[in-house]
Amino acid sequence: GADTPAFIAGIGIEYPIFQGFRRFAEVDRAEAEINRNNARLKEIKDSIELTVKKLYLELDHLQKSIDITKESKIIAEKNLGAAKERFDEKLASKIDLAEAESSFVLSESDFKNSIYNYKIAKIRLLSLLGEQD
Repeated sequence: GADTPAFIAGIGIEYPIFQGFRRFAEVDRAEAEINRNNARLKEIKDSIELTVKKLYLELDHLQKSIDITKESKIIAEKNLGAAKERFDEKLASKIDLAEAESSFVLSESDFKNSIYNYKIAKIRLLSLLGEQD
């Protein structure tokens, strides 16, 4: 009957069965870490795939935008030519001519901006795919 802590003695016994439980716990933790990493990897892969699909759609949309703004520019250029002819024949005012010029400049600017936006989207896509233009 020891009454004080100075006299209490403990014996440490290690049974191999406890080592087995510890190893099972380590395996379970390792499997959980693998599952977390696989889930993260799938999430990153899905995100990249979604971004690539989005950029392809954006490129398609921007290509159509280029075609539309090109047509608008051609029409504005024809209208400007017609306005110049009418002005030279004194059938149109300076205001009509200025409006036609303004329309042409805006359509030309829209066309150039659509080309710029297309090129930027293409570069982003190529960069994401790890390719060079």
